[in-house]
Amino acid sequence: MFQKIAQSQARILLNVGSSRSSKTYSLLQHLIIKALQEPGVYSVVRKTLPALKSSAYRDFLEILKNNDLYNPNNHNKSELIYKLGESEIEFFSVDQYDKVKGRKRKDLLINEGNELSYDDFVQLSLRTTGRIYIDLNPSHDNYHWIETKIKTRSDVELTHSTYKDNPFLDQNTINEIERLKDTDQNLWRIYGLGEMGVLENLIYNHWQLVDKLPDGEKVMGLDFGYNDPSAMTEVVFKDDDIYVNEVLYETRLTNRELIGKMKSLEISQETIIYADSEDPSRIKEIQEAGFNVYPADKGKGSVKKGIDDIKGRGFYITKNSANLQKELRAYKWKEKDNEPTEEPVKFNDHLCLSGDTIIETLNGDKKIKDVLVGDYVRSQNGYNKVIDQAKTKSNAKVVKIDLSDGRHLIGTPDHPIYTTKGKKGIDSLRYDDMIMVLQDNNTKLCQKQLFSIIIDIIGMGNTMLQLVDVLKEGKDYIKQSGKITTKEKSQEDIISTIKTGTQKIIILITLNLSKQVNTYQNTLEKNGINQRSSEKNVTKEWIMLESMQTSGTDLQKELNSTKELEEWLIKTKKSTKKIVSSAEEFMKLMCHQDQSFATIIAKQELLRREDVYNITVENDNNYYANGILVKNCDSMRYAVHSHLNKSFIGFI
Repeated sequence: MFQKIAQSQARILLNVGSSRSSKTYSLLQHLIIKALQEPGVYSVVRKTLPALKSSAYRDFLEILKNNDLYNPNNHNKSELIYKLGESEIEFFSVDQYDKVKGRKRKDLLINEGNELSYDDFVQLSLRTTGRIYIDLNPSHDNYHWIETKIKTRSDVELTHSTYKDNPFLDQNTINEIERLKDTDQNLWRIYGLGEMGVLENLIYNHWQLVDKLPDGEKVMGLDFGYNDPSAMTEVVFKDDDIYVNEVLYETRLTNRELIGKMKSLEISQETIIYADSEDPSRIKEIQEAGFNVYPADKGKGSVKKGIDDIKGRGFYITKNSANLQKELRAYKWKEKDNEPTEEPVKFNDHLCLSGDTIIETLNGDKKIKDVLVGDYVRSQNGYNKVIDQAKTKSNAKVVKIDLSDGRHLIGTPDHPIYTTKGKKGIDSLRYDDMIMVLQDNNTKLCQKQLFSIIIDIIGMGNTMLQLVDVLKEGKDYIKQSGKITTKEKSQEDIISTIKTGTQKIIILITLNLSKQVNTYQNTLEKNGINQRSSEKNVTKEWIMLESMQTSGTDLQKELNSTKELEEWLIKTKKSTKKIVSSAEEFMKLMCHQDQSFATIIAKQELLRREDVYNITVENDNNYYANGILVKNCDSMRYAVHSHLNKSFIGFI
């Protein structure tokens, strides 16, 4: 790609290519060499400044530092100007109007050219005496000015590149691009082959651009990444409309670096932030740094519900949210038999494991290919229900890792593994990474019995909460009716029946709690756990269990003494929530005691290919595979859906 650029003599070089084809990087290398040889002013431009800083500007500085050309004395960081020999290379965005119509330049590089308007291009080109370089992914339509006003010129040379032209591209990114062949031919043409495509079945097609966010109720959304970008948005709710502004979009950020970015952005500690709930440890660390962050709802149906929340309102994006706009233009529904489904194309569908991988369930160990929907599998915070299982690819390339504790895992190169530094693809794991594993290969039978009881309690508690809501609806109906007729009398009978049934469920919960305490006490005595160094944690668990049992007993007394339905409903709901919450916290506490760490001693790509599988787990979105914690297979949706459904906010 670099040689193609150097050999071109055209006034305008239009570099069209796929994602990660090195088109921008190669253009910057060419610009640096030319600036050293031919003194002058060179400009690098993109639609918005945040997008420019996180892409071409960062790549430029990386090239200088990697080639020992960087000198901090030559770097004007406030103006984004670097003095290179007798030349100056300046970086600015087209929303900096004074610079667009400012001084003349020798050469111009327009990054992601199809983001600009034709007027932007004209103003820039009139002040460029030398050559103009434009790079882009061809995600625009046939009526875009690039097609009608640039490609038709006689002084334009078109170069084409794909990710295969980039010899330095990491394997995870290659896998990410190539998976589009199987999931979406249109996106594959644009981002894999660098060819024009028609983006059909877009999920969001009603958004409009605005200059800035209006005043209104504001929350923020945070999506964690590392190889993929960490993304942060601020969302304003005004009337029935949603306004979104991109705040952060950057790859390879550790949690410490992310917190530093958040502080530099001067995010108020009063602002509510809804973050990716799959990383509770990262959320806790950000909380401890003083930010008001909560886990977003990512339970069953939350993706579709979050999309519906946005589609049902007016939707506005700020003009400087370039990365967000780009993602919205490519976010579309999956297709089946050439028809759109109600499931979005996800970039994790290809993350999968060998069919012989062992998954621990409440009913014993199973190979992942034999796991059934409805099974409860061991995850980071307990046992959670499998809501989907499928063979995701046949004859797939796989990588095997061997750990220091004797475990091994075979999966696709990019399947995420949990480490102390966050999630990493199998192929990206380093030998010094601390990988999260179970302390013992198998959970003790007594623990499984205990977990089974807890799951029953949580299930019954949630059922009871639903019944309480039914009761309240019936009560409100009768209250609004005024005069009670035969029909309303029938309603009262129904409510009375439901109330009786609900009381029975509460009593059953109380009995299960008592049984749980006894089982736990017997487990301690049988296994001599009270003699271990973890006695302090065991005591905490015991206190929690006693609190749960007391809650159930008190609740039963309240039912026997309360006469007024309104008071009964309030107390029932409050106490039931306490029971369910305590049961969930107890299960988390037990599970976290079993967590340990191991390192890699060997990693290799296998010569054979395998059919690979994945499961989707409710609530935790992770599970243990061969005793290793793995992830199963976005920031704006977190903020909108969680804000509109505050009851889903979890507790860290």
